[in-house]
Amino acid sequence: MTDIYHANTERLDLEPMYRGDDWAIKVELVDDDELPLDLNGFVFTLTLKLSEHQADSEAALISIGEYKAPDPDTKTVYIISSSEKTSLLLPTVYRYDIQADYFGSISTIASGRLRVIGDITRGNFSV
Repeated sequence: MTDIYHANTERLDLEPMYRGDDWAIKVELVDDDELPLDLNGFVFTLTLKLSEHQADSEAALISIGEYKAPDPDTKTVYIISSSEKTSLLLPTVYRYDIQADYFGSISTIASGRLRVIGDITRGNFSV
């Protein structure tokens, strides 16, 4: 699992993840005093592309995370990408970003690179 704690647009390369695994990216936004922000009403979108110049329709992966915490003191959301989605990815380096949508107001909170490692057990690509 990868954790993202700060809302900024600085480049943040994520730890490599295995193709075919279930992925969970933990997002927690904090204010200037490093206190967690209330994420109620936020929707988060993770998008992976081979290049930032590709159209959204050519994205390798798009996953949505909504804040649905049963405990109001929890200020964390997980963007889940199922193994069904990640098994379709090529083992390579992708460009990603995560955008926060707060009732139509869009903000990119993180972007960078994510390396997908080919799996051995369920590998279905030949070299």
